[in-house]
Amino acid sequence: MKKIVGVILAAGLLTGITTAADIGFSYKGSNYFKSYSRSDKAQPRLDNVKGTPEERGFLDFFDRADCMSIKLSGTAGGVVIDFDSNEDGLGIKQDEYYGWLNFTLPIGALQVTAGRWNGRYADRIRTDKGDLDAEDFELYKPGVINGTAGADSDNLTRGNLGIVAAWTLADKLPGVLVVKLGVANTISRKNIQQSDGWNWNPDAEAGDVKVKAGFTGEVAYRQDGLFNINFAARSITKTSYSFGLWFSPLMAEKLQLTIGGTVASGKALTVDNPDKGKEVTFVSWGERKTEWGVDLRARYKVTDTLSITTMNNISSGTASTTKAHDGKDGNQLVLWDMLNATYAFADNLKAALTLQSVSAGLDDDHENRWDVIISPSLAIQATERVTVTTSLRAEINDIRNWTVKVDALTIPVIFSYNY
Repeated sequence: MKKIVGVILAAGLLTGITTAADIGFSYKGSNYFKSYSRSDKAQPRLDNVKGTPEERGFLDFFDRADCMSIKLSGTAGGVVIDFDSNEDGLGIKQDEYYGWLNFTLPIGALQVTAGRWNGRYADRIRTDKGDLDAEDFELYKPGVINGTAGADSDNLTRGNLGIVAAWTLADKLPGVLVVKLGVANTISRKNIQQSDGWNWNPDAEAGDVKVKAGFTGEVAYRQDGLFNINFAARSITKTSYSFGLWFSPLMAEKLQLTIGGTVASGKALTVDNPDKGKEVTFVSWGERKTEWGVDLRARYKVTDTLSITTMNNISSGTASTTKAHDGKDGNQLVLWDMLNATYAFADNLKAALTLQSVSAGLDDDHENRWDVIISPSLAIQATERVTVTTSLRAEINDIRNWTVKVDALTIPVIFSYNY
């Protein structure tokens, strides 16, 4: 598949350069200042924080992240190449890279996309997100929260190497019909090395055909002023699959709304050294788990300057618990709620307040745990192409018996440039 991807990428780059009607460049630089509570309790990436546990109450520079994207496109095709900074802040790595070719058919049109990218369709209601991080706006994507097979179920390629063909019919119907079929690498963890275990059929025996990719497909229909609907399916492996359906009514001018659901079943991947970078190797597939998730997202434009956004998901059969206790318990019911209010003081100045809540163990078999994130934020559009965004993110983890303590306080300072 890599050779086919390379051919399409090269063709997309060539057509993008020779027929370029759109040349785009974007850069986003994020600096993080963070303070943990004065506690011996383990915190994420605590080793990066200076001082002894008793001294960790002060605010200090914590991390930095950079992202740069280049896009060349035209009527015949195009290419996007995205670079991110390494986790240690030294050097850069290639993140997304993909190209596409457009073909006119006797009936409809065909677009073939290949490379490494995230292929989503459903409206995630992110009009007011801007440059904010996921922790400050959208903690989870549509699908099953921390699901084995159903996480981010609207994403056909899951950021992996893949090829997707999309057929579009727009002139024979009142709306636009899109049908997608494709293949994408089976394993989502990018640094897992190829091995005999990396196979669409985990039960394959010696001599069986080894397929290193899973199968994906989607059907979508949009009619402006009426509705937008899409159905996505993934066969990640022979024993793992997910199905997702999303619907957005388009009749109300001031209301954006997306409702949907996901049903999935699959075997979790077991690896050794899962947090030690490139040394991760395949071990085995775990037990099959059935899981589901229901999404409800909405944005209402109250006035020309004020908008309210909410995102909600309830998931069952997830492999993890709350954000603070990720992966420390078995299947249980999880509820995520988000509420955001954004107010525009001027065309170049917006303020927002986001509240996010993650509750786990809502079923009778587990102890209830609760995480909360509170994020007031400010976005300043300094020029037509430059925006500066900052927030004050307070994380309150593992609330039990109404004992509340701010475990981490983070101030992101984000600079973005778009051309």
